[in-house]
Amino acid sequence: MYTNMKKGFTALIVVIIVSAVLLTISVGSVLTLFTLRMERIDARNKAQSSSFAETCIEYGFLHIIQDSHYSIFSPEIIYLPNGSCSIISITENGNTRIVTATAVVSRSFTTISATLDISDINNPTVTNFQEI
Repeated sequence: MYTNMKKGFTALIVVIIVSAVLLTISVGSVLTLFTLRMERIDARNKAQSSSFAETCIEYGFLHIIQDSHYSIFSPEIIYLPNGSCSIISITENGNTRIVTATAVVSRSFTTISATLDISDINNPTVTNFQEI
């Protein structure tokens, strides 16, 4: 009878150890998948915020081409179908205009600065476009 109890105790310990290992693997897998999912959502939000900021830059360029002395005195918010962006500033420097815009989607934000050369207003040229 003592031998049967010893075998039963050993079997119980093996089952507990195997269960603990499987539980650890399961929890690790769930956490890894959750992290990957959050990274994909963050990447999508970043792409969307970049797109929104670029939209504001283009909006600023459009107004500059229509009126070469177009300026703003406070951030101009542009409402889009799925969000918004803001033109933070338009700086005039001779024949160049520097437009700075930002957009935020969830926790992802993008700020872009772009320079438009309007020496030939019929053929304006973007000379610099960068995320800052």
